[in-house]
Amino acid sequence: MGRFLFDFSYQRQPAEAIGFYLSHFIIAVLAGAVIGGAMGIMGALDSILLVAIALAVLYSVILTVLTVQQKGISSSYYLLAILAGILAVVLGALGGLVPVSILLTRPSSQADA
Repeated sequence: MGRFLFDFSYQRQPAEAIGFYLSHFIIAVLAGAVIGGAMGIMGALDSILLVAIALAVLYSVILTVLTVQQKGISSSYYLLAILAGILAVVLGALGGLVPVSILLTRPSSQADA
């Protein structure tokens, strides 16, 4: 699983997609903890929540866009990046990573031809 963690063109089985989801969720939580801790040390406690939401949205959207690009699938799948961003605003990385995890189970365009 480790070598495929950042290979977004690889078609995953459902169990591998769950592993991808959990791995990237842990990465997002750790990044949020580091950034939140740094902001807490600097005394910016009132804006930690906004930065955490922005981080979750950015991380989810970037992973979704990378997946669509590397799989070479239809550009209409970029709408999933918007969905990932909306879910990340509401549920954080917990919801924002769901669309990309599902998208990773889809074959790339080379397999469609």
